[in-house]
Amino acid sequence: MNASVENPREATRLPIVALAGLAAAVAFFALFATNDFDRRAIHWGRLQVFGLFVLPILPAIALLAVRRLREAGIAYAAGISTVASLALALPAGLILLFLAVATPVQRVDALALFGYAVSMAVVAVSAWRAHFRVPGERRQGKVATLSLVATAAYAVLVWGFFQATMGQPYDRRALIREYNDRQARKNVAAIADCARRQAGGGGERGYPATMAELLAGGCLPKRLQAGQPMSAGADGYAFYYFADPPDAKGKVARFAVCARPGREEDGTLTVSVDPAGGFNEMQAPLEKPTPSCFAAWAGKDDRAYLMAATACVLSGAARLPGRGYPPTLFVEQGSHAGACDFTMLEAAKGDRVPGDRVRTDRGVLEFRPQPEVAGVSRGYTLVFFPLGGGAPLETDQSGAVRALPPQGVAPTLEAVEAARPREELKRADADARRRPLVAACEAGDLAVCEDLGQFEMDNQKPEEADRWWDHACEKGRLQSCLLSGRYNPTTDPRSARSDKERCIQGEPRYCQRLVDEARLLQPRIEELRSRGGFQTSRSAQPRVDEKRRELRMLCDTGNAELCENLGDLQWDTQQHRDALLWWDRACEMGRWQACLLSESYNPGNDRERALALRDQCRQRLGNGCRDLEALVEKRRADIEAILRRSRSADARSGTGK
Repeated sequence: MNASVENPREATRLPIVALAGLAAAVAFFALFATNDFDRRAIHWGRLQVFGLFVLPILPAIALLAVRRLREAGIAYAAGISTVASLALALPAGLILLFLAVATPVQRVDALALFGYAVSMAVVAVSAWRAHFRVPGERRQGKVATLSLVATAAYAVLVWGFFQATMGQPYDRRALIREYNDRQARKNVAAIADCARRQAGGGGERGYPATMAELLAGGCLPKRLQAGQPMSAGADGYAFYYFADPPDAKGKVARFAVCARPGREEDGTLTVSVDPAGGFNEMQAPLEKPTPSCFAAWAGKDDRAYLMAATACVLSGAARLPGRGYPPTLFVEQGSHAGACDFTMLEAAKGDRVPGDRVRTDRGVLEFRPQPEVAGVSRGYTLVFFPLGGGAPLETDQSGAVRALPPQGVAPTLEAVEAARPREELKRADADARRRPLVAACEAGDLAVCEDLGQFEMDNQKPEEADRWWDHACEKGRLQSCLLSGRYNPTTDPRSARSDKERCIQGEPRYCQRLVDEARLLQPRIEELRSRGGFQTSRSAQPRVDEKRRELRMLCDTGNAELCENLGDLQWDTQQHRDALLWWDRACEMGRWQACLLSESYNPGNDRERALALRDQCRQRLGNGCRDLEALVEKRRADIEAILRRSRSADARSGTGK
């Protein structure tokens, strides 16, 4: 008697175990198929593997579920589970390695594949045992035979798939780029949708003003990590969010979004949402730099190009929080935010006023901000003159686009200039911009006084610029002293003025450089302010050269104090090596205070203290002069000993000083 009659309970149990194993295998593979693709994991091709390993299981489950077809189901499940478990047993070492040392997502994938292989092994054992307990004539029936033939065909298909897959080159970087590109599209859309939702629920507040506010809203993917104030990062991409500065009522009216890969191997797309809400993307060839955000915003038509320039205005405002719209938009390196590089063919020359006019490969762009009031510009006008001869387009902070009457001339800088108001109207425009600056400066806002000096310098009025910088310096703004030829202790303010211009253009590191330099030079600036500065308002260099010649002549006559003063002048003008030589000479002539400043005759640890006390004494601060005299008396015996040794050595060598 066969086993199925002898032990009917086991004959029933084995198919149930096989069915449960198949269900577990489907569950494990569902975990594998639905788990987020980790861009660092080895990619086996989820859909292909799912089609080969899971879809063939479904007929086995259906056959086992029907009692009269159970023998065929057992035969089919036995064969198919054997093939599947052996196919995955081949890379078992790799699976175990992932379980031990791989990333969390890889470990989930490896656990799913491992569970699938074990489940199918259970199915294979139980199904084969059940199959051989079926009576021989039924086991050899047509249905069971066809099931085994189907299993053999499936085995050939699996083997062919693995051979083809293993023979193909594995391009991991291409998989990373493809994944990152998909995520970039999703994240840009999510950022835009999040901004709109926050604006919808924020009443009069409008859109979020910064990326930080956007992230704080809680409606963005958790993978986005905050970067700079206007950016976030995820999956190899940097995401930029720019918004209008709040208006007088605190409302933010528009925003723009852009995403670019951090490196060429991270992705191939530049994805953007322009201020009008249009979604754009541009793709770069493999291993080529991705387009700029400006190029993605610009699209192909003139209105899109104007919107791209508007996004640049927003990026400039983001770099100058609290200042409203930027005073200038385009610089040689691109925009304030690095997001708006474009093909600049020519920039306007001549009178420099806040704003820009440039010729690009698409036409002429002209940007004019409104005059700043209390250091804030509340509006602007942006005009685009298309290269194709179409009607110029104009927009402003409201976002409305207007078509202007055709110029009737080719859109070159000269032609645009010819269509602009004459020189007297330009002067009237400059005067209109100057008036609120002067009013704010005279009301006591020294930062505006400093900006007013820059405004005058941009308008080719250096004397007026010096006058306002001197005024701000004399009222206590040390940073303005650096811009003034009268009060800059290095006597050459050109470097500070260059930093100031870069600061106004929206580069924070140059603003910080001015602050740091003012702090460093504060003692010498204070000294110059106390004695009225170098007596020239344009540049101190001629005065310094004249003073240097005068002191040298008097020093050569044997005046030790004036030799020390010449060393002081050289030190103040950053000529430290020359300063030490003149202090040495004054010391050798008997000027003990100069000896304290010398490296040759005061090699002790109190030289820095002597320099500090000298500055305090010159500025009449505290007990600086008295403390300096006390230090002279303390070190006098040591200095005299060093001088005697030096003179003896000179006498022995036959040289004299």
